[in-house]
Amino acid sequence: MWALLQGVLLMLLGVAVIAAIVFGIRRWLQEQKRSKTPNYQRRNSLLSPDETSAYKMLVKVMGKHAQVFVKVRLADLVFLPDETLNLAYHRARTGRRYVDFVLCSPSSLAPVLAINLDDGSTETTPAMQLTEQLIEDALRIAGLPLLRIGANEAADSSKLSRKIRLSIAANSQDWKSRSVDGQTQAVEAGFVESISTLDGLRGQLQRWFPDLKRESRPG
Repeated sequence: MWALLQGVLLMLLGVAVIAAIVFGIRRWLQEQKRSKTPNYQRRNSLLSPDETSAYKMLVKVMGKHAQVFVKVRLADLVFLPDETLNLAYHRARTGRRYVDFVLCSPSSLAPVLAINLDDGSTETTPAMQLTEQLIEDALRIAGLPLLRIGANEAADSSKLSRKIRLSIAANSQDWKSRSVDGQTQAVEAGFVESISTLDGLRGQLQRWFPDLKRESRPG
């Protein structure tokens, strides 16, 4: 009886040792997989074909009047003061968001207009809608206009030019007329600089586009 018990105990011990060895090997292999650098591949282009076409048209339309940047992070366009409530949470929300294009002043590189391209290539999901709303709200509060254009509009220089100038001009007027209890206020103290940038752009727009005064505000 004792010999049988010893045999069972030895067998259980052997199983435990084998299991420990297998577990150790599996863990080692997993660590090796995690530590090994994946085989990254270089993309052929920063942009999709539709985005590339839109970028080239933007460069053509704006010429020397604006620098065109692509895939700009929302966090590079707006910021929150350090005393903002739940600052880490809001920074995390904006950290991975970006806009397709940004037009900037050629001298100061101050952002003047953000542009998102709707190429209709992907179906809009609820999560995507929330992301778009977050971007729209953040830019609106910051006083930076956001223009949404379709691929067809991006391919037409006259339509694209008109939408750009009207969007910027309309936003400049919004900053001038925005008030609370009769007193004009900047929505966020950190974005006051945007006001002077957009107001100064009004005069530039009229030089770039002489017919600006005859255009009505987009509805």
